[in-house]
Amino acid sequence: MAAVGAGSATAGAAIVGGVASAAGSAISASKQAKAAKSAQKQQIKGIADLGRIREDLQNQALGGTFAGQFGGADIFGRRPDQIDLGESVRNAAQANIGNLGINQDFAQRANTSITDEAIRRASQFDPNFRENVRGLSAQARSLINGEIPEDVLQQITRNRAQLNAGQGVPGSQRQATARDLGLTSLGLQQQGASLFTQINAIRDSVDPISRQIGLNQLQISPQAQIEADLANNISRSSADPIAAQLFQNSYAGLREEAFARSGVSVPVNNTLGAGLSGAGGALTGLLKGGAFSRGGTAPTPTTSQG
Repeated sequence: MAAVGAGSATAGAAIVGGVASAAGSAISASKQAKAAKSAQKQQIKGIADLGRIREDLQNQALGGTFAGQFGGADIFGRRPDQIDLGESVRNAAQANIGNLGINQDFAQRANTSITDEAIRRASQFDPNFRENVRGLSAQARSLINGEIPEDVLQQITRNRAQLNAGQGVPGSQRQATARDLGLTSLGLQQQGASLFTQINAIRDSVDPISRQIGLNQLQISPQAQIEADLANNISRSSADPIAAQLFQNSYAGLREEAFARSGVSVPVNNTLGAGLSGAGGALTGLLKGGAFSRGGTAPTPTTSQG
C-alpha cells in the first residue's frame, strides 16, 4: 500500500508540474502576444506620424511657407518656359544697338593699339620702315594720278633741253616726257595700282587684317541669344539648392524621429527617394513583410480549417 501511495504521489506531482508548465507557457505566450501587439501599435503610430510629417511638409511647400519663405518651385523646381525665337532675335538686335557706340570705340582703340605694336616690331628691323612706306605710297598716288615722279621728269627735261626739243611750248615737256617713257596716262595708273598692291602686301605682312578686331565680333548673334535664353530659362526653372537641401534635411530628420518614437530600427536614409508621395506605401509594404517585427521575422499567418 505504501508503494502504491508513493507512486500515486509521484504521478500527482508530475501532473501538477505539467499543469504548471502549461500554465506558464500560456502566460508567456500571452505576454509575447501583448508585446507583439504593442510593438505593432507603435509601428503603425510611427507610420501615421510619418504620414502627418509628409502631409505637413507638402502643405508648407504648396503654400510657400516652408522655412517661412520657400514654395514648391523653390524646393522642386518648375517646368521651363517655352522660348520665343522671335523675341530672342529682337533682344539680340536691341542689345547690339545699345552697345554699338561703345563697341565702335573699343574696336577703334584696340585696332590702333594693335597697329602701333606691329609697326614698333617692324621698326626694330628697319628704323625707317614708316617713312619708307609713306614714300612708296606717295609714288603710287602720283602714278595713279597720271603724274611722273619729279626726279624722272627733271632728268628727261634736262636731256631734252640739251637737244633743244620742246622749248617754248607750254606743257610740251611733261607730254614729251610721258612719250619718251613709252607710257600713256592709263599705263601710269596701272603701274601706280600695281605699286599700291605691293605696299598693301607689305602692310598686311606686318599688320595683318586678321589680327584686327571687327565690329561684328563684338555683336550678339541670334544663335548666341537663343542659347543664353535657354540656359537662363533652365536656371530659373531649377530648384533653389538651399531650399531643396533644407527640405530634404527636414524630411530625413523628422522621418528618423518618427521611427525612433515608434521603436523601429531602420537604416538611416538621407535621400528623398522616389518622392514624398511614395514613402507611406513603401513603409506599409515593409510592415506587412515583417521588417519591423521585433523578432526580425514576419508572423506566420494562420488559416482556419474548414
